[in-house]
Amino acid sequence: VLAGAGGATTAKAATISTFFSNYASWEGAVYFDLTVGKRDVTIDSLGTHVAIAAGNRRSFSGFRVDIRDGTVFDTAFKKEVLPGWRKVSDGTVTVPGTGTGSSIYSPVALDKKIVLKAGRTYGFRLIAPLGVKHSVDLTKRVDLTKPAWNPPTVYGNEDLRLKVGSWKRRPFDPNTLYNDKGVYWQGTLRYAVSPVPLPAAAWLFLSALGALGLAGWRKRRPAA
Repeated sequence: VLAGAGGATTAKAATISTFFSNYASWEGAVYFDLTVGKRDVTIDSLGTHVAIAAGNRRSFSGFRVDIRDGTVFDTAFKKEVLPGWRKVSDGTVTVPGTGTGSSIYSPVALDKKIVLKAGRTYGFRLIAPLGVKHSVDLTKRVDLTKPAWNPPTVYGNEDLRLKVGSWKRRPFDPNTLYNDKGVYWQGTLRYAVSPVPLPAAAWLFLSALGALGLAGWRKRRPAA
């Protein structure tokens, strides 16, 4: 076990990703829930599948990240236009390549890291800047000639549980319709898990081992 200052194991960096299917693109906002495990999590960047018009520029500022805090599941869904959302970060999305930019995995650099507390559920709202569309999947296919499929809507590990399933064309307009079924954000969150403090006895034990090693080294060192 690696120990850091203050008697804690080193923080763990990790990712959580959804499935990617490349079907439809929509402007506006996508919504998902994140439930945090037993340790605090800090999101430092993300990647998302987007579409841009042919000939458009490749870098867009104003990729907005909002959250709402809660203690139960489904914090975002059915609450898309209710009060309680707050902006936590602005991002810049960079679309790689030189083509039309349709359904391309694109990194989003955040200006502020997003700290999530252990044991809490947070609703997330990702708002695309002007000129960018979210590439989403519609599990209820409009084109009946294409086969229907049911991708997962929940992803998880010991750190995070991610649940997708909502989109809104105009996120700040309560009169516009939104779809809370069959809309599927596609992307990746990059995060770090807070270090785990070592028990006091273990820390004292490691300190004692270090002291014994130092004493042994001094004892074995030849005389000058």
